[in-house]
Amino acid sequence: MRRAFQRVSRVISSGFRSRRYGTINSEKTELKDRKDIRLYLETADQVDWRSLLSLGIFNGINTNPFLIQEAGIAFSAPVYPELRSLIRTAVDDYNVNEIFIQVAHQPRSLTSAFLKFACPQAWGTSKEDLVTSGLHTRMFDRHVVVALPFTFEGTQAAAELIDKGANVCMTAGHAQKQALMGSALSADYFAPNISSIFAS
Repeated sequence: MRRAFQRVSRVISSGFRSRRYGTINSEKTELKDRKDIRLYLETADQVDWRSLLSLGIFNGINTNPFLIQEAGIAFSAPVYPELRSLIRTAVDDYNVNEIFIQVAHQPRSLTSAFLKFACPQAWGTSKEDLVTSGLHTRMFDRHVVVALPFTFEGTQAAAELIDKGANVCMTAGHAQKQALMGSALSADYFAPNISSIFAS
């Protein structure tokens, strides 16, 4: 256990530093940039923002429908004024680099507790609704990352949103092939669902 912990500690600490590494063969050495690790504060509660973002270790904020409704933010179509205000506060008052906004229900394989607090139907389940909602949130600020689930409709919507210039995170992934699909889409992020991976 101690050896495993030390190994994880080395990986984390090295991730904070910008390094270059290479693949050496008989002809040349190819250098690639190693990306820095990025931490995200997963809450829509501004009390948590005030107390934790000041640590200076978070690149941005990650939310989901459950966290947004738990914070008392209403999804009021078609212009979503409370959600827009939340995004503006995150960017203007806390200077976050990115804020993740999920514009869809999670797949039904997730917990019933989550589904109980899921977004209203108007927020989007069809490909057309997801694209419309994604464009709405993207228009609020360029720092928004639109989060979409790895469903058929979610993948279709992601392709269209990426083509329109939106930053996209594919969520609720539970298999390696989905990471490959996300890469093929040119999605900015892939967020695996660990509990689903262990259950499969």
